[in-house]
Amino acid sequence: MSVSDGLREKLEYAFTMESSTALREVAREATVYVQSVQVLLRQADEAIQRGDYVNYVDPQKTRAACLKEIDALQKINRDANAEVERREGR
Repeated sequence: MSVSDGLREKLEYAFTMESSTALREVAREATVYVQSVQVLLRQADEAIQRGDYVNYVDPQKTRAACLKEIDALQKINRDANAEVERREGR
């Protein structure tokens, strides 16, 4: 299970709550996780440029996985924020 899978479950639960606080928390967590994965993405890009394969990890596959995870996390962030806006009539 990826971070985004766990956060998606948390988001689905937050949708059931009356308060928007849980939704805001999920959006915040998604933003923090995106920043963390972007660090891994930069490291993979640097490894690709150097031609490094550290600990038998393929930086191309790492890069692809990072991009996929970033996309999923950004979608969670957008979904949470859209629901907050909908609930608050913005």
